[in-house]
Amino acid sequence: MLLEAHHWQRAIRQYSTDLNCPVGPEDMDALFSACLLMTVNSFALDSYNPAQSFVFSPTPARSLNWLMWWEMFMDSRNDLFDDNRFGREGLRPDLADLCDITESTTTENNPYLWPLRMLTPLLALEPSLTTFSRTTTFMGRLMPDYYERLIAKHPPALVILA
Repeated sequence: MLLEAHHWQRAIRQYSTDLNCPVGPEDMDALFSACLLMTVNSFALDSYNPAQSFVFSPTPARSLNWLMWWEMFMDSRNDLFDDNRFGREGLRPDLADLCDITESTTTENNPYLWPLRMLTPLLALEPSLTTFSRTTTFMGRLMPDYYERLIAKHPPALVILA
């Protein structure tokens, strides 16, 4: 139990340290996975029987059904997030107005264009298990300039996140 607590404490400390460093898109898989694994560990069963491990299972593929990251990340690699157009075309006018997006707006001169481009097709999806992976990967694709405005509680950033 002491050894487990030691590793648990080290994992949390390393995760906190990593979050206090500049985080980019290339860091999201590792941070997202670490967060989910720590969350799962928080709700772990009181007892564990190593004999029930997938290693000893006659059907290891079924025993590994909890390992869904590959499918989730591959499912999120679709055309939903490939809209890199500049300007207002295809955006909801009310959100474009809120974010000061004009016909000449680019991702370089407005931190809200990229999140709004990603959000727009998500608004049309019916919330369900089949669309879950698409909607959750939105968060991992947000850029630092948007994140900084979110931390500063800029209203457009908060509305996009909501």
